[in-house]
Amino acid sequence: MATTPLDRRINYRLNRISDRWSALVISMARSKYRLNPAAMKVLSVIACYQPLSPGELIERTSSDSPKVARNIGYLTEQGLIERIPDQMDGRRALVRVTAKGAKVNADIEKLSNLVEKRITAALTESELKTFYRILDTIEVAVHQQLGNSSWMSLVNGVETGDE
Repeated sequence: MATTPLDRRINYRLNRISDRWSALVISMARSKYRLNPAAMKVLSVIACYQPLSPGELIERTSSDSPKVARNIGYLTEQGLIERIPDQMDGRRALVRVTAKGAKVNADIEKLSNLVEKRITAALTESELKTFYRILDTIEVAVHQQLGNSSWMSLVNGVETGDE
């Protein structure tokens, strides 16, 4: 199998772009609010989709359970989110953003939007629509092709991810 050059690998390119793109926002979240990138992401996802169960949060952040649990604990200690009873299932709690968390998230979102506008200004409206359509296609393909796969199943050519 021919090796794809690093600069032609989608994951590598998207990660490089994301790292550079996010640097300003992460810097602000760290210095102003003492939030690491994972905590910032968890806060943002909760603010967008609240209330969420920890399981839903894991799915929406593509993170692992211990990391999400640590960030829920940290954000709760900081007063940025709170646990509330799940009205549908009394055995579990949901998380939602507090008023303080909403203000912090709004500040972070403001800078995020400024960065995004600056970057996407390099694209025409048509290019931006095409870009989002391509991202949607890639995201669906990732979920369909890799959703239940393990690295071993991919290496061994096994179609199911039951390993």
